[in-house]
Amino acid sequence: MSAPTRRLPSLVEAARILAIPGTRQFLRSGAMLGIAGLAAFAALVAFVVARQGQARPAVNFQALEYVLMSTAVAPLVSLFFGTAAMASEREAGTLSFLFTRPIRRSAVVLGKGVAAVLLAAAATALIDALMWICAGAPPAGAFWGGLPALVLESVALTSLFVLFGAVLVRSLYVGLAYVALYEGALGNALQASPYTITFHARTLLRHGSSDLVPSFYRGMPDEPSSTATLVLLGVAVASLALAALWVEKREYGLRDRPKEE
Repeated sequence: MSAPTRRLPSLVEAARILAIPGTRQFLRSGAMLGIAGLAAFAALVAFVVARQGQARPAVNFQALEYVLMSTAVAPLVSLFFGTAAMASEREAGTLSFLFTRPIRRSAVVLGKGVAAVLLAAAATALIDALMWICAGAPPAGAFWGGLPALVLESVALTSLFVLFGAVLVRSLYVGLAYVALYEGALGNALQASPYTITFHARTLLRHGSSDLVPSFYRGMPDEPSSTATLVLLGVAVASLALAALWVEKREYGLRDRPKEE
């Protein structure tokens, strides 16, 4: 009588199983020091701005979401978590061993990618909340109006950086260049490039903040909030799908294993 065969977990089950240790790995990583530094910097800037502009606390806070959170903090938080999802395994040389488990490779990527996306979104929300408190806790509408846009921006960017980590060597540096030169320089130089993720996030910020929109962002090209939301979610889904497809097709051998001491 043959022994019963063990059922392999489905793609969704495997991704869910791997998301839990992936979350623990992120929380123990050195990237958390960078996240803490970003949070402290954002809080300090919000405090200084609040001390200098008490007359318009809600508008000043919304301006900080445009200039600081959307342009720098959310992209950098996403970069730390997104590239660490796969790049840490690649650089440590443990990726080939990870793929020897009886789980589809795509599930490994999705599990670690989902963990990175959730943590990046939570970190972005917490930093935004900290900044709101340090800005003097203006009317809650200023906070809740902009939070969904920043979270969706983080979801899209983190997923994109998971793809970077799966495909590229030294993806952290490539990601830094992307944030600075593409999302930052292109998006701000043209002030409204529909080919950047930041553009769609700022569209949602404008719709969510209504009359609190800073004067220097009024008159920019606009799009329906539903379109911006679909674009950001589409980038997230497509990036994770491409990352999963890449590792399914790529061959991993000895050069992906850790070097001997």
